[in-house]
Amino acid sequence: GKFYVPADIIEEGDGTVGTDILDGIKGQGTKADPYLIENAYDFVEFTNNLNSGETYEGKYIKQSSNIDLKGKTLYVGAKSTALFKGTFDGGHYTILNANINGKGLFANTEEATIKNVGLYNANTNLINEATNTNIENCFVRLGNGNLVNKYISNNGSHYIKNSFVD
Repeated sequence: GKFYVPADIIEEGDGTVGTDILDGIKGQGTKADPYLIENAYDFVEFTNNLNSGETYEGKYIKQSSNIDLKGKTLYVGAKSTALFKGTFDGGHYTILNANINGKGLFANTEEATIKNVGLYNANTNLINEATNTNIENCFVRLGNGNLVNKYISNNGSHYIKNSFVD
């Protein structure tokens, strides 16, 4: 699939996030009705939930628009014990301006699927440490990031395909 980054999305945004206006992520987390990440506020809530112990194991999350993280220092799995174990579908949208030194947008994944995610102007990896994780149709473009810092496949059945760094 093709990713798109409209010019007005790249240029807008003041980088502020107010957690007091979060009103819950839409969806049920199923394949038919995934949790929807519609904006930076939803991404903040998703991140906070994971960092509070929610692994999203067996759950489906879908990004439904471009998300600009300019000025934000949030990432999925900020704690070293936090693991993402679900399926994250970026919907062929892009996460812009992720700047997380020494971490990944997803710090740790295990038995997860990350697909259709684009990082643009990112100074971070898509995933810091991926264990038995499938990565498909993802890219990191412009910046100092990579797809994965450390990749572990214990049984050889997991993969990285149709993904690139540019």
